[in-house]
Amino acid sequence: MTLSNGKNIRLNQLFPNNFTTMLAVAALFLMVGAQGLFAQTGRANISGTVTDAQGAVVAGATVTASNTATGLVTPTTTNGSGAYSILQLIPGTYTIKVEKEGFGAQEQENVTLTAEQNLGADFALRPGKVSEKVTVEAGAELVHTESAELSQTINEHAITELPLNGRNPASLVLLTPGTIDVFQRPGGGAQTYTTFPTETAASTNGGRQGSTLYLLDGAYNMDNYVLAASPFPNPDATQEF
Repeated sequence: MTLSNGKNIRLNQLFPNNFTTMLAVAALFLMVGAQGLFAQTGRANISGTVTDAQGAVVAGATVTASNTATGLVTPTTTNGSGAYSILQLIPGTYTIKVEKEGFGAQEQENVTLTAEQNLGADFALRPGKVSEKVTVEAGAELVHTESAELSQTINEHAITELPLNGRNPASLVLLTPGTIDVFQRPGGGAQTYTTFPTETAASTNGGRQGSTLYLLDGAYNMDNYVLAASPFPNPDATQEF
C-alpha cells in the first residue's frame, strides 16, 4: 500500500522520517519455492518495444519514467531488439517519454502504476526533430500482456468506505475472489495469548494457513508463530494494496 498525496502532512506528524508505506499481499501456494516466495516487492515495472513508423525496431532510444508527484526520473535505453524495461518503480502516476536522434519525441502522460503491476508500453516513433513532441493520454490495458498473473488492487476509495473491523486494511484481502479467512475454517486459528488482536490470515483457493505472504514496503511482515499477517498501518494511511 502506498501513501496518498493528500495525507502526507498528517502522516508526517505521525512519522517524522517521512517514510511511505506500501502493502503488497501475495497469495502463494505450497508448491511455490523460496525464490518465488520473495519475488514480491510492492514495486511496479514498465516494459515494451520502440519501433519506427514502418515497424522496424529502434535501438539506443532513451526511455524515461518520471514520477509526477516526486519528480524522480528513471532512465533506460532500448537494446538491439528495440526492447526496454524499467524496474522497481514506486507506485504512483508517471509520464513515460521516448527520445531518439532523427525522431520526434513521444510521451505517455498520466500512466498509473499500482503495486506489483507489470505494465506494457510500446511506442512507434515518427521521423522528425527531437524537439518535436507527440503526447498521448495513457489508457488502461485491456489484457495483461507482460505476465500471466491473476491479481487485484484495492484502491483508496474502497479502503476508506468499506467497514473494517479493527481498522485493519489487511482484512480487505478477503475481497479477492477465492480467498477466505483461514481463522474461520476448521484447522485454522490463532492462539490469542501469543498473537496480536488485529491479526489476519487468508487462504487462497484452498491453500493452508501460512500459504499467503504479507509484505509492507516490500519487507516481510509476518507473525511466524502462527503464519499470519503482522499489524499494518491504519486505513487512513493507505492508498492501495
